[in-house]
Amino acid sequence: VATGGHRAVLASPVGRSALLETVARPVLRRYGDHPAVEAWDVFNEPEWATLGFGSANATRAVWPGSMRLLLGDLVTAVHDETRHAATVGLASVAGLPLLMGIDVDVYHVHWYDRLSSFVQEMTGRLSKPLVLGEFPTKGSAFPVGEILRGARERGYAGALGWAALAGDDYSDLDGLEAALRGPRPLV
Repeated sequence: VATGGHRAVLASPVGRSALLETVARPVLRRYGDHPAVEAWDVFNEPEWATLGFGSANATRAVWPGSMRLLLGDLVTAVHDETRHAATVGLASVAGLPLLMGIDVDVYHVHWYDRLSSFVQEMTGRLSKPLVLGEFPTKGSAFPVGEILRGARERGYAGALGWAALAGDDYSDLDGLEAALRGPRPLV
């Protein structure tokens, strides 16, 4: 998968409009009523492509205002073209300011040890439910059960472990299942 190198598209109104009208809206129209779709994650971890949020490379990243315009347009397209919810998968809670004023249906953040010490407290600070949309099921300093309990205690509406089939250093589906079914079930 080619990553990066799309700054010109994301930074310009013409590029964002073309992306929206030739890619996003046709896909949304095609699958907008599909029963297997619960929600659309319109952009995964936009911080890494946004100056001051995760990128310091001005030649590859876009200004926060440009990213916010794109995210807002994508969320609006989901609402216009589908019956599904819209969200943005943020790399961490530090990215939440990118979504202020954007009508997401669910806030969705990721958490890994390298980004912060533990799942952050968010109770009462957001107008919509917050989901821990990605967390390590292997390779963390914290056991999976502790991460899940911590998310629940801190007001998260749910959690999705990484990953079912990735087979990488952060994935252990069996360990996640064991934590969910353990002596103190979390579900």
